[in-house]
Amino acid sequence: MSFLLDSHTLIWAIVYPEKLSVAATKIIEAQESNIYLSSVSLWEISIKFNLKKLHMKGVTPPKLLDEAKKIGIKVVPLLEDESSSFFNLPLQNHRDPFDRMLVWQCIKRNYTIISKDKRLKTYEPIGLLITW
Repeated sequence: MSFLLDSHTLIWAIVYPEKLSVAATKIIEAQESNIYLSSVSLWEISIKFNLKKLHMKGVTPPKLLDEAKKIGIKVVPLLEDESSSFFNLPLQNHRDPFDRMLVWQCIKRNYTIISKDKRLKTYEPIGLLITW
């Protein structure tokens, strides 16, 4: 099965593993799981880190990426089709563009997102698979 980490899930997996649920930890550590990270998350993390809105115990965004790769997390780019068809995703009272693009990538790629963000559940009726 293929999973996409929400931005906070990536940070927690690398910097604050104690914040992950037992289920999320098992999925991330399972050999049979395909765990992905979106380049959109890297962009979001980099922006928030630069604005000093994100603290990661001295871990910088490039180091976060290095650590993710070390544990087998693969990075997926934002594809042309995903960005050009993004307008098809309903707002669902959720306006964060980073979260919405992750949702759209999951729907388009048939990935399950690993996220604690309860607001994302509003996208389940239109095809989002979500777990925590």
